[in-house]
Amino acid sequence: MKSAIGFGLLSIALLFFSGCPTIDPLKDLPQTEYDQAQKYRARIAKYHFDQYAPDEFQSAENSFKDGEGNMKKDNLAAKKSLDEANADYKVVMQKGIAAARKVEDDQISAVREKADEIKAPVAAAAEYKDAKDTYDKAAELADAENWEEAQPLFQEAKRKYETAYETAKTKKEKADAQFEKTQKAKDALDAQQGGEQAE
Repeated sequence: MKSAIGFGLLSIALLFFSGCPTIDPLKDLPQTEYDQAQKYRARIAKYHFDQYAPDEFQSAENSFKDGEGNMKKDNLAAKKSLDEANADYKVVMQKGIAAARKVEDDQISAVREKADEIKAPVAAAAEYKDAKDTYDKAAELADAENWEEAQPLFQEAKRKYETAYETAKTKKEKADAQFEKTQKAKDALDAQQGGEQAE
């Protein structure tokens, strides 16, 4: 009787374990996390953002190496390390974009102030509005951490503010020249009339 029970339990155990899937080291490979880390690394290298967050970058690199080393060996550990790496890479990107954006903003502000001083918002309204719209779009992209598209738009906005400044400056110079010409003509006429009255 005991032998029969023991055999029955053994059969159930074998049936249970035979129904469990075998562990496949490729099944749960954290490929998505790995690919994301590689994208972050490429973007950070392209813009040299690591200089703005060296500690976070080094931490990310260490975690990335751990994750990469555990790929296909211990995918759970690999995923954990890659998640940590991506969290640090994200911080590096955020700090890098903030620093790079400040450089762009400072340059644009200098040109925009010149344009404002010369009354470009009125004298070159279309050009000034175009520059502002471009800047706003660049800022929106930067806020979304899309520096690849934001950076060229910041530079374009700067060029457009320069165009607005130059357009307003040209109009002012023409207006000043016309005013001076008119004033000289008036002064000459006044002098002539004054001479005639003296006679």
